[in-house]
Amino acid sequence: MEFRNPYAEPVRLAFVLFNNRSITVSWQSERERFYDVEATADFRRWTKLMTSLLASGSELSVDLETSSEVKFLRVVEFGRRR
Repeated sequence: MEFRNPYAEPVRLAFVLFNNRSITVSWQSERERFYDVEATADFRRWTKLMTSLLASGSELSVDLETSSEVKFLRVVEFGRRR
């Protein structure tokens, strides 16, 4: 009997750069997949900062303006281009 993980593999960060009030986040992506970038201060309420980012290669990067309310970021893969 074989058991499989029902959850998608986590997105792997390539790098994170901080510059004054902005942040650059780069992660390993899969071509033709969509990604959202979300932020939270409490791990309960997540706010979408960028949505439906379509990867065209093996790495995807975004530049974000940060605020004092944003403490944590996550990248969520959610689908394939049809």
